[in-house]
Amino acid sequence: MLETQATSADIKSYRKLFALGSSIYFVFWFISHMVGPNVYDPLWGRAFVSLSILAALLLSYRYDYFRKKIVTVAYFLSYLLTFHFIFLVIMNRYSSDYCLGMMVIVYAIALVFKESFSLLLFFGISFSAIGVGFYFVPEPQINPFLFINLLLTAGLVSYLVLSNRLNAHENLRVKNTLLNEAYQQINEQKMIVEEKNKNITDSINYAKRIQDAILPSDEKVNSLLPESFVLFLPKDIVSGDFYWCEQWGNQTLIAAVDCTGHGVPGAFMSIVGFNLLNQCVHEHGLTKPAVILNNLNRGLSKIIKQKSKNDSVKDGMDISLCSINRKNKKLEFAGAYNPLWLIRNGGLTEIKADKTPIGASAENTFPSFTNYEVDLQSGDAIYIFSDGYPDQFGGPAGKKFKYKQLQQLLLSIQSKSMAEQKQALIDTIKRWAGSLEQVDDILIIGVKI
Repeated sequence: MLETQATSADIKSYRKLFALGSSIYFVFWFISHMVGPNVYDPLWGRAFVSLSILAALLLSYRYDYFRKKIVTVAYFLSYLLTFHFIFLVIMNRYSSDYCLGMMVIVYAIALVFKESFSLLLFFGISFSAIGVGFYFVPEPQINPFLFINLLLTAGLVSYLVLSNRLNAHENLRVKNTLLNEAYQQINEQKMIVEEKNKNITDSINYAKRIQDAILPSDEKVNSLLPESFVLFLPKDIVSGDFYWCEQWGNQTLIAAVDCTGHGVPGAFMSIVGFNLLNQCVHEHGLTKPAVILNNLNRGLSKIIKQKSKNDSVKDGMDISLCSINRKNKKLEFAGAYNPLWLIRNGGLTEIKADKTPIGASAENTFPSFTNYEVDLQSGDAIYIFSDGYPDQFGGPAGKKFKYKQLQQLLLSIQSKSMAEQKQALIDTIKRWAGSLEQVDDILIIGVKI
């Protein structure tokens, strides 16, 4: 089987051989006629072989086919050169000069062949031709030198074939050894990575248990707000979003909080925020949402040490916090970036939040948050949320869900119970996302009065 592809080194080597072969063949013809002018060695034969080699050289510069398959071309030119010299050996009745020239050509060309099959085929055809010619030539000159060279050639063939096979086996053995070593190294690294990944995952799972433990239980939320739901879908094992719910006197305080980032960094921030909210209520007795956010902003800014307005990294949280007095049907609200939506009689009203995140204030520059008061009516529905739901990519065009579509969805499910609303929101976002990955933590809290 002939090689058809060549490396850049092969192409350069064969071009040099072609250039040398196309010119030196004429030199041999000139020397032969100077030494023995009566030999049979016509110029047309030399010209045909030389021009064929020259044509292959020129074509390799012009056409990709000859350049890429220059090894195959070299093999065929080798056969042409050998057959021509066999013809000259037979026509000159096996004269010693041509027999010697034949052996030189065979030895030289044999080195061009790289595969055992091609090498054996070359020698087999060459010496079969010599044998046939020897049989049909009348009264050939029986030259012992011819037989000596035949024996030497047979030895060369055996050596080259055996050497090729041994080299191939050795190369294969070396490659297999290297592959086995590489496989062992990869397998060891894989085991190390898997062990580290397991340890990290186990640690994160334990962190999730801690985070789940500090979040208000479903029983607590349902006891404080009977007609409500909390839709909480973390992107990762742990979440940067969290919800908070506490009772203080007649006031039920509930918050939806979105911390910087998600996953482990967001979870760390959520624990800090959760503790600060508890301090505001249980240690300082605060119930007015704006006052709580003012204290939360000071406390978080102090902890994460925001020193300058020019800080490039702004760690903190966005929050919607409301206080519901079910006895006198009063709602108080304050927000940092995240608003509150109130749905009443089929219409949606947005109470906007201040454009100031919690924890991003520089030292001694703490803006005051706005406190909104709203009189509630029976049947009112209140919704607070993070940006995870509207920012989810999906749909036919792979775009964001967006706030407008979320508003329309909430308006369309007002006839449903709060539990049914939660399930409708889950089903909708799953259909919307399809096979796309969840991009952020999702948190929506709904309360019906």
